[in-house]
Amino acid sequence: MRKEILNMVEDYEMGFISPMELLNQFSDLLSYFGSNKELDDKINGLVFPLSNFVAKKLKEGEHFSFSEFKND
Repeated sequence: MRKEILNMVEDYEMGFISPMELLNQFSDLLSYFGSNKELDDKINGLVFPLSNFVAKKLKEGEHFSFSEFKND
């Protein structure tokens, strides 16, 4: 799952996909893996905070780098 997320982030950062497409891909990835305790922990620890970060930047109308997320 980590590899898939990193690939999506790289595609976004290189301008290959839009922020909305990035969120759609996150959604598809979560659906693919289904729900279990390990996945729930990863979602709570990474995907939800990341989604909030992306949504905030979209609302502000900014392009952003995921390196900003580490400091947010």
